[in-house]
Amino acid sequence: IASLNNCILDSAYYSVCCISECEGLFLHVEKAIRRPEASPEEISRVVSALPSSTVPGNRTLSNVQLHRLYAIAHGHEGVVPLYGRLFAQWMHH
Repeated sequence: IASLNNCILDSAYYSVCCISECEGLFLHVEKAIRRPEASPEEISRVVSALPSSTVPGNRTLSNVQLHRLYAIAHGHEGVVPLYGRLFAQWMHH
């Protein structure tokens, strides 16, 4: 639980919050890559293997997803910054 944005009920005594699945997925990517940036090929390999509550692991990324990832890299000297806004948005598509 990263912030109160994940909470649906808040009082003076307690909060009812949900775990952000995005945090877990990003943590997996971060552990697998172990650098602040990576090539689109490396990211696509790691993300393709990630299972989530809505998509099974070992999936094929769509051409649109790959195109967006390569577009991010194109604007950053061939690598994708993992802690940037564009990669965070890409992870949500």
